[in-house]
Amino acid sequence: NDSIGEKRQQHTCLQEKDEMDAAPPLDSSLTQHLVQVAASATLFFGLYRLSTHLLLSFLQRPQVLRTFDAKTKLEMALNSISFLHGVLATVVTCYIMYVGGWVVPEGSSAALAVSRVPVALADQTGDQGLLFLFGTTRMAEYLVLLTEGYLVYDLAMISYFWTSLGLTTRDLGMVLHHLLGISVLAFVSLTSVAYELVVSFILYEVSTPWLYVCWYMKVFDRTTSSFMPVAFGMFWLCFLFGRIVWTLYMLSIIWGLTPLLQYLAAHEPFGTTLLLFAYIPTTLMLVLNIFWFVLINREAYAQLHPMASSSPITLTTTTTTTTTTT
Repeated sequence: NDSIGEKRQQHTCLQEKDEMDAAPPLDSSLTQHLVQVAASATLFFGLYRLSTHLLLSFLQRPQVLRTFDAKTKLEMALNSISFLHGVLATVVTCYIMYVGGWVVPEGSSAALAVSRVPVALADQTGDQGLLFLFGTTRMAEYLVLLTEGYLVYDLAMISYFWTSLGLTTRDLGMVLHHLLGISVLAFVSLTSVAYELVVSFILYEVSTPWLYVCWYMKVFDRTTSSFMPVAFGMFWLCFLFGRIVWTLYMLSIIWGLTPLLQYLAAHEPFGTTLLLFAYIPTTLMLVLNIFWFVLINREAYAQLHPMASSSPITLTTTTTTTTTTT
């Protein structure tokens, strides 16, 4: 297989023709993207409706020995969808990262951008760095659209049920998280760049299933179960390494690509936005995750030492305010 550097030479001689044929008009691409995201969000809303129906049927069974108020039932339905997305996103992300197969599609706007990178800078960046910013796979494209649709759905549900869920200004960090995610995913889909970077951040979801396992165990009075410390420990480890340590690692990769990002900012229409999106949302997400991790540890300390805190500390999840106990 030819290296990306060799393929750059093949693109250069056809650059003007490809430049005219490669990308559809922006409004056409935007319309198609909006339709796809709307379909994805509708899918999750349909799953929410199904989850609500199944949940009500389950809670009416005689084996369920306790009743739940309306707020808890709503949280159950919303959290079941977040749990489902967390599992699905984690599995698909791990599959994509394990299988690899990142390519720069022939004739695409990404291929044109690669062909215009100076030889010396391309050699300095290497094929791996170029693929990191310009490579894609079909599975990655589907995952990005699915996750963007989920964030749109979840943000809509959070906004609609804000009062019912008892959310406060303290939970605005969750809204910021969703808005950052939607804007970055939309940018990636519309420009066809930085797919590998974004897929790497979807790995954040690795901690989500364990969070909801802990939440459901608390709701169904299973906090004294011997599995509870295991579930919380897995959540704690996944949050630490899957979010904070992983973000620091991704920032180190982005830092190494700074010369290429600066060149793209000066010479490509999407370059400045890509440079800003590479650093600003990543840094903000790191700050948010550190803040949430501090709350997690304070929560754990308060549960292990009940007299240390007279007021409960809540842990903000992606759909509601949840207290996780150990």
